[in-house]
Amino acid sequence: MIFQVDKEEIYQLAVEFRRHFHRWPEVSGQEVATQAFVTAQLERYGIGYRKIGTGVIAEVGAG
Repeated sequence: MIFQVDKEEIYQLAVEFRRHFHRWPEVSGQEVATQAFVTAQLERYGIGYRKIGTGVIAEVGAG
């Protein structure tokens, strides 16, 4: 998988994600909404993933 994105776009996404996580904090080990947000973003960009408990592992392959 090859990603070609603008560094400003990545920066803006990182800021957006950080603001989202801080606006909607969850108790450790109970991050159900956080997991849903992360998986939605991965799906948006066509990145495969696996759910582990309330965590997510993105599957982007080898470089």
